[in-house]
Amino acid sequence: MSLYSFVREVYSWIKTIFWVFLLSFLITVFVLEPYYVSGSSMEPTLGGTETTVSGDGGDRVIVFKSPYLWGARPKYGDIVVLDSRVTRRRSLLDEFLENSLVRTLGGKDHNHIWIKRVIGEPMDILECREGQLYRNGALLQEEYLEGLTDFCDFEKFTVPWEHVFVMGDNRRYSQDSRQIGAIPIDHVKGRLILRYYPFDRLSIY
Repeated sequence: MSLYSFVREVYSWIKTIFWVFLLSFLITVFVLEPYYVSGSSMEPTLGGTETTVSGDGGDRVIVFKSPYLWGARPKYGDIVVLDSRVTRRRSLLDEFLENSLVRTLGGKDHNHIWIKRVIGEPMDILECREGQLYRNGALLQEEYLEGLTDFCDFEKFTVPWEHVFVMGDNRRYSQDSRQIGAIPIDHVKGRLILRYYPFDRLSIY
């Protein structure tokens, strides 16, 4: 093989790798992104070992990002990935910096990225009565808690406009809107659609 042919071959491979990386990057920024689930705050629905959804952990999930990036609103019961820095304004740059490929290459753990369940939408009134959670006066039927409904510990709260109220399924050990307040909708990064690992716990949401 001539030097010219060798250089052309190397260039072709570099170009292919570049386009594959760019396409993967854009997909994970704007469409679908994988996450490791860490911590016990979403048990029994999801499990892990730390307190965030970045880095090593337990369950692996796929998050659908496009609807929320383009204006859709989180709905009751959605399991969402969010930016917990509620007092900080987000921009598109944050999506690039928090991208899974960037995290892998940079080895940086984003502890501010959480996974929780949407309990309240804008203008909902949430309150606790005798350890039970009520929304707009109606008792919530939360089968996903597997009967662990005795840890409701906040004052009556009205969810502000353009915000959602989130909680972990493991109410005793979850840091969520009870501590940091309602989450701006533009801080919700995406909705869980698939748990694909461990394989014996494959679930579609």
